Amino acid sequence: MTQLAGEVAWVIGNVAFMRHDYVEGVRHHERAAKLLSPANDIEMWARFNKASAAVRLQAGIVEPETLSSIERAELAFSIVSGTKSDALEVAFIRARWLYLTGDIVAAVEKLREIHAERAALAKHTAGEVSLLLGKSLKLPASPTKPWCTSKRRKRPSVPRAPGTASSRRWTRSWKSGWPKSAPGQPPNLQSRPVSRVVCRSSRGCVRRRSCR
Repeated sequence: MTQLAGEVAWVIGNVAFMRHDYVEGVRHHERAAKLLSPANDIEMWARFNKASAAVRLQAGIVEPETLSSIERAELAFSIVSGTKSDALEVAFIRARWLYLTGDIVAAVEKLREIHAERAALAKHTAGEVSLLLGKSLKLPASPTKPWCTSKRRKRPSVPRAPGTASSRRWTRSWKSGWPKSAPGQPPNLQSRPVSRVVCRSSRGCVRRRSCR
């Protein structure tokens, strides 16, 4: 009865994944993993873990439970000595896991091995292998540039009146001019003429006032 209940939970989980109800799908597959026993039928145990890992990865569920399903499938198929197609499908699931977790180099290496023996796979599975291999080859192995490459534009520096807060920016009007000083010396601020300036304070106001 426990084995039958596990098969029922497996089927219900598959239906939930087909309906894109991933929460229910994962819940029923977790229940099936507890009910199904490798001691009763290790071949079914291997097929269940392979199928569960495949639908989880197709849904983009990259979690430790997904990796556990992959490892259980690999172990079970190594015991039952499945067909060549089963071994390649499990290897393809592992390659998809590597791709989704960002290990592109390892994913490409494994996908090339599977692609070389794609004649043993079904046509649609061989097509998925070729598609994922092409996607992996387009990605850089180690990204060197950040996602945002835009550079912040620096504001042009403007002279500030001495003794004022840093939040105020003072700009001379086009009619005024700073008195010339000797080369290499700072301008003589004490002897500058009275001029009209625009004060842009932190409050956003704009008003005209005298330098003195």
